[in-house]
Order: sequence, then structure tokens, then C-alpha cells
Amino acid sequence: MAAKRGRPRPAVTTFYRQNRRRAYMGDIRAAPFAVEEGGEPATPYLGLWADADTGEVVSAVVAIERPADALAEALINPTRGLPGANVTLDDSGTGAMTVVKAYELPGRAILFDPALAGALRPRLTSRGIALVTSERIDFFEDMFASMFDQLAAAAPPPELDMPDDVLASLCAAAERLWREKPWRYCHDEPPIGVEPLDGTSRPVYAVVLGRGGEVFGVALYSSLEDYEALTQLDDPPPEGAPAAEVFAFGEAIAAAHRHRTYLVSFDVKAEADSSYVDRLVTAGWSRRYRVVPSFVGHGGQKPTTLFAEADARRFSTVLDAVTAFCQQARDRIAELDYAPVQLVAEVTIRGLDGPKRFRVTMPPDAPTPDRRRRRQRASGKLPPSPPAFGSARTEASAPATADSRTRIDDPDAATRLMDDMQSHLPIPASVTPELVRIPRSRGLSVGHRRSLVIGRLFYMGDEGGICCDVTSGGDPKDALVVSLTHLRLPPSHPLYQRINAYQRERVGRLRTSRR
Repeated sequence: MAAKRGRPRPAVTTFYRQNRRRAYMGDIRAAPFAVEEGGEPATPYLGLWADADTGEVVSAVVAIERPADALAEALINPTRGLPGANVTLDDSGTGAMTVVKAYELPGRAILFDPALAGALRPRLTSRGIALVTSERIDFFEDMFASMFDQLAAAAPPPELDMPDDVLASLCAAAERLWREKPWRYCHDEPPIGVEPLDGTSRPVYAVVLGRGGEVFGVALYSSLEDYEALTQLDDPPPEGAPAAEVFAFGEAIAAAHRHRTYLVSFDVKAEADSSYVDRLVTAGWSRRYRVVPSFVGHGGQKPTTLFAEADARRFSTVLDAVTAFCQQARDRIAELDYAPVQLVAEVTIRGLDGPKRFRVTMPPDAPTPDRRRRRQRASGKLPPSPPAFGSARTEASAPATADSRTRIDDPDAATRLMDDMQSHLPIPASVTPELVRIPRSRGLSVGHRRSLVIGRLFYMGDEGGICCDVTSGGDPKDALVVSLTHLRLPPSHPLYQRINAYQRERVGRLRTSRR
């Protein structure tokens, strides 16, 4: 039987007519709140399409998974329950609906995310819809922001889902933190390493918040790399900045939080939900405080949620460890601004599950994959080496003779360190407050948080030690060579421990020689 000739029929027909003169802009994003899905918190995706000429929203969608499929459904076949609509077309199980009476398929779809455009292109092309990508448009960003604000305001207040005794322990730890107020004397850098000595959980890295007078509390990072990635970001966009710029900064923050981060902060009580305040008061939080604690986990590609019971059990003792450390180190923390020292303490905290010992360090120890030796020492299998609180730890070295060692530096050790540093160039670094003042006096701009790069190394003899070229521009007049003792490396750098030991030993010997 001969095949029929003529124009091929499309594989799928749609209910909606197409108007090729129309162009719709679309995007789909994770909502700033979580919902319950199968007993677990999940982040819904919210998407919309708007007419590019009028700015009118033409369709919207809410989905728990497969955001690209959901956004395509909202464009091609919204409101599947409409009489006469093709309910089997690309059924992705999403809640897509049109918000206009006479919906028409567009001739062109505009997306702002190249990855999302790549996922939608095959489906849209098969429907005769051309797809283009564009830079983000402010009024479209404003629509998303307004939609999220309305949904967040309509969402039910969050609840702390944990037993009363667990919440009481968490509130008590938060109250001790609020009474101490470590942000009065502690900056948000360097972070504080908190490691359980029983080896039952991984270390966390605490950052005290509040020196800026905006957010008061403690951020607990699961990963030191996440903290360092956040410190490398530019400053937030100023108030009134374009919405696209604000969105890009938010995406950068989300990308930096590759692991879960936990925030214990204090909010104005008058602005908190009354039922939330009542639950905290029942757990022991005093009504006389003008603030209430907030316990939030975010990042790690998971929805933002309040602490669960497991989080509360873990971090109530961690909070107390941070508070106890800050109380002990209060008079020494300021030294970190001008001397490469490490403050070290071991604290014991009594929690719901009994006493727990922590090793607390500021700056934190560089994370290593093998911590068995430290855990063996904690269990008594190795002889203990109690740290001198607030003092610098130095590694054992071979006895030096008068011929091989000068009064301040060991030339052989300095040469070996420089050789190893040379193989790692360029090396990222930040500056001490003393170094900030030097270039400013010369008309150069080096902020306390600004990242520098060590490009070259020099040895300036016993008095000068190892020096680094951190010149950022090409102008010879802006050349900047500084002592290694005035630079800080990120704790995750492979040479962090050795350089820190060199800095501590050199600073200590310089002090001794000047007495």
C-alpha cells in the first residue's frame, strides 16, 4: 500500500491556538520556604510566564520536582482541567495554570538561564516556538520578588518540631550566648573551629555575627571552604540596585553554600509570630528579653528550615562550647589582629546526652581527612599534650647549632619553606590591620577583607625574613612587598600549618630579641 502524500501532520495537537507575534518571558525558581512532601521538607519551585510587550503574567506553575518540565508545561498546556484541553499532552504532574481568559501560545519564548533554555529547547522547538536567551530584566525580577513576598507572607508560621526538653536545652544555650554577647569583642573572622573529641561528629566552624550591628548570633558552617568562598564574594549590592544584580548576588551566595550552614540569631520579639514566641517561652526563654532566638538551617541544596531534633541536640552543646571559649579567650582575641597566634582550649559541656568535650581553636585547625591520631589522644591511647591556652604551638625540630641558626630565623627551614611556597604560587592571602594602615598611608587601597595574591618571594635576611610581593596592579609605583608575618592564608591551604608555625616562631623571637 502506497504511503499517503501531502503535508505531514504534527505528532501532537494542542488546544491553544498560536499567535506568532506574541513573545513570553519565563523563569522558574526555588521558593524561599519549604513545604511538607511525604513527611519531609521540600522546596517548591515557582515559575511564571509574562507577556514581553505588556508585562502581564499569562501563566504560572508550582512544582516539587522537574522544574524544567514544569515551566514547559506552563507555557505549552497550562490549566489541563480546562474543558477541551488536551490532558495527556506532556503530562509532567505539575500544577500549571493560565491566569488570562484567552490564552495563546507564543511564537517566541525568552529565558534568562542558558541551562534552563537548553533543557526546554527540544520541547519548545517541536511546538514551533522559537527560544532565545536574554540578560535579566529588572521588571521581571521585581515580579518574582513580589510573588515570593506575597507567598512568604501567606505561609503559615514555622514550627519547632522537637520534644520540649530538647528545645529547652537549645534555648538555654542560646540564652547563655545572648548574655555573653561575644560580638562586642569578637570579629567575624577568623572563624572558630569546634571539634568534638569523641569523634562522633565532624568539626564545625563558628562565625560570630554582630560587629556590624545588623545580625547578632553565630553562624555554624559545616565546611570551612564554604566560609572562605563567602568571604571572597563582593559586597552586597547597595539599596536600590537593579533587581538582576540582586538576584545574581543571591545566586552567588547559594552557590557558595555547598554544605549545610546553621544560623542561631536573635530577632526582635515584637516582629516574631506570637505562637513561635509562646513556644520558646514554654521552653524556658524569658519574656523579659526584647529578642527571641531563631534556629535556621540553609544551604547544601536543601530547603531552608528550622532546626530539627537532631540539629538541636547537636548544636546546643556546640553553642555552649563557643560561648565558653569566648569567655575564656575574651582578653586574647584582640591579639589575632596583629600577631599570627592560635588560641586553643578544651572545654567540657554537659548536654542532654551527658558531658561532651570539645577542642576549640581560633583560627581553626586546617581540616584533614585523617583525625584518628587526635581521637586516639582524646581516648587515652596516646599521651596527652595539653595545649597552652592562647599560646602558639610549635612543631618539634632538630637542635640548631650556632652555625646553622641565626638569632631569629633558621635559614635552612626558611629556604625549605620558600621552596614549597614557590611550587604553590600564586598563593591567596589576606592582610592584618597593621598592614592595612601602611599602604593607606602611601595612597594605596588595601582593605582588611580584600584578598591579595602572593606572586613572588624574597628572603631579606635575618631581620627581614621571608617577604612577599603582593602587588595587585601593573604600575611600579604601586609595588607592595611585605613580610610574610603580616599575611594570613586561608586555613584550607596545604601550607597553612607550616606558614602559621613560621609566623608564630618568628614573631616570638622578634619579641624576645627586642627585650
